[in-house]
Amino acid sequence: MHMAFRSFLVFGILLILASCAQIGTLSGGEKDEIAPKPIESKVEPLNGSTYFMSKTVTIPFDEYIKLNNPTDNILIVPPHAKIEASLHKKNLILNWKDTLEENTTYTIYLNRAVKDIREGKDSLMQYVFSTGAFIDSLSYKVNVVDAFSNAPISGCLVALYENKIDSVLPTYFSQTDKTGWASIKYIKKGAYSLIAFEDKNKDLLYQKTERIALRSNKILIDSSSVDSSRLRLFSPELPPNITSLKYQAPGLFELEANRSIDNANIYLNRKKLNTSEFKFLNDHKFTFLHSVKDTSIKTLEVIVQNELINDTISLRILEKEKLGKTKIANNLENLSLYEKDTLRLNFTDQILKTNASQFHLKNKKDSSEVKIDKIEENQNYLSIIFSKKGLKDVLLKVDTNGIELKDSQLKDTIKLDFTIKEEKEFGAINLDASLYTQPIVVEVLNGETVVKTLHFSSGGKKLIERLEPADYKFRVIIDQNKNGKWDTGDFNSKIQPEEIHLFLEATKVRANWEIDLKLIPKKANE
Repeated sequence: MHMAFRSFLVFGILLILASCAQIGTLSGGEKDEIAPKPIESKVEPLNGSTYFMSKTVTIPFDEYIKLNNPTDNILIVPPHAKIEASLHKKNLILNWKDTLEENTTYTIYLNRAVKDIREGKDSLMQYVFSTGAFIDSLSYKVNVVDAFSNAPISGCLVALYENKIDSVLPTYFSQTDKTGWASIKYIKKGAYSLIAFEDKNKDLLYQKTERIALRSNKILIDSSSVDSSRLRLFSPELPPNITSLKYQAPGLFELEANRSIDNANIYLNRKKLNTSEFKFLNDHKFTFLHSVKDTSIKTLEVIVQNELINDTISLRILEKEKLGKTKIANNLENLSLYEKDTLRLNFTDQILKTNASQFHLKNKKDSSEVKIDKIEENQNYLSIIFSKKGLKDVLLKVDTNGIELKDSQLKDTIKLDFTIKEEKEFGAINLDASLYTQPIVVEVLNGETVVKTLHFSSGGKKLIERLEPADYKFRVIIDQNKNGKWDTGDFNSKIQPEEIHLFLEATKVRANWEIDLKLIPKKANE
C-alpha cells in the first residue's frame, strides 16, 4: 500500500506555468514544450517518503538548470525550517539545519525557483514527505471567477491558512488553470481560512492592491472534496479620494472622485459653492465654471466633503492654458437626436446671453427654415427647442455674434448636421423581473456597452423603450445595499462583492416592435 501511494505521487507536478525550454545545437534547434523536469526515480529520498529523517533532498533534472531567487521561492509548509538551495551539475540540492516536527506531513514548494538555462522557463513544483507513518492525503478543489464578469480566472493563487491570514505564508496553496480551477493536495483534516489572490509579485503574500476572493467563514476539510461554490475575485475598494481635476479653457473645470460625491460640500479656494454653481455628470463627477483668464490666479484648490469623502486637490494653471479655444459639445448620439429629446449645446465658458435672430434651423430635404420655439440658457448649457414633426435631416447654424460668452467669443460659425430619429425606428422590451424579490439593478447590454439601466425595488415589470434594432443581453446586479449600483467586496470586513447574474442569450429587438421577456433568477454558480 505504501508503494502504491508513493507511485501515485508524481513529482513536479503542478506544471501550472510550464512553458517552453530551449534544446539544441549552437546553430539553434527546436523548442521543447515543457519546462525542466525532475527525474522522479532518482530523487533522494523519494518523493512521498514516510518516516522521513533526512535534512537533505537531492533532485536530479533532465537538463541543466539555474536558480531564481531560491531564498524567497523555495519554502517548506508548514514553515518549520529554513531551506538552503545549491546546484551540482543537473542536481538541485535542498538542505536545512532545523529539526522538523514529528508525525507531520511537509510540502516543499519550488515556486518558480527552477529555470531553464537558456530560455528561463519555469514551473511550480512540490515535493512531499512525512516525518510520521503516513502522508496527509485530503484534497480540495475550487473554481475562481471574476466577480463582475463571472469569467474564469487563470494563474490565481488559492491559499488555505490554519491561523490568521495577515502577513503569513499560506499553510497550503495551489494555482488556477485556464478554466479557473485549482486543486490543493496533501491537506490534513482541519478548519481553514480560504482566500484567492493575484499574487502579482509572486511572494505568496496578499497585498492590498491585489484582487482577492474569500470565504467569509472558515471551511472544514475532513474529506477530499470539490467545492460547489465559486470564489469570486474582486478589486479592493480604494481609499476615498479625488482622482482628478481637469481644466478646459477658458473657464470650465471637471472634478472626479472614486466615491459618490452626492450631497457634498464643495469649496473653491476656501469659499463654499452653492449647489447651482456646479453640475453633476454622474455621482462621481461634476463640472463647475470659474473665470481665470483675466486674473492672477495660478493655482486652484478644491475641497470635497461628505460622509464618504473628505479630500483636497490643487491644480496649477499656466497662462498659455488660459488662452485655449472654447470647446463646444452636444448631446447627439451618432449625430442623431431622438424625437422626444431636446437639442443641447454646452460650452467651456459661461453663456451671458443669446441673440435668437442669429440661430438658424434648416430642413435639408427642401432647404426650408424650421421655426425655433425657444432658446434656454443655463450657465454653460444651451437648449434649442423646436417641433420635430416631419423632419428627418436638419442643419443648425449659429453665427459668431449669436452667443455672448464671458471670457471668450466665437471665432467661427457653429454648424451642426444631424438626423431626427422617429420613435417607430426603435423597438421595446417589456421586461418582467417579478421573480426577483430583492432590490436589483438591470443593465441592458448591446455588445459590451450598457445602453439602459433600470432599478427594481422588489421585482415587477418595466417597459424598456427606444432600443435600436439589435441583439441585447442583460446583467442583473443583486443590489444588497440598495444604492443602485454594483459594489465590490471588502477583505477586512469579510464582505462579498454583490452577486451578478448574466443573461447572455441574445434577445433580438426589431424596429417598431415590442417583445416580452421574463428574467428567471440564476442559481449561485450559473
